[in-house]
Amino acid sequence: MHKRIVRFWALLTILGSLAACSENIVFEENQPINPRGWMVDDILVFEHELKDTTALHDIFLNVRNNTHYPYSNLYVFFQTRFPDGRVFRD
Repeated sequence: MHKRIVRFWALLTILGSLAACSENIVFEENQPINPRGWMVDDILVFEHELKDTTALHDIFLNVRNNTHYPYSNLYVFFQTRFPDGRVFRD
């Protein structure tokens, strides 16, 4: 009985991992941070123009950090410009 439960969870984990992978990535970009540190006036901008404006897209922001950064504030703003000229900032 115990082996069946372990196998079930192992299979579920493998299937979940495979389902999380996506080959439909539209845009991905990494930008390095100055090794001396990230100053308050350092701004990173990522721009991409989506060709298919009728499809829904998920937006993910990945931030890699370590314990050497002594501060905890990270401000992120997303700005979306729609084809009709509207701008949405979140």
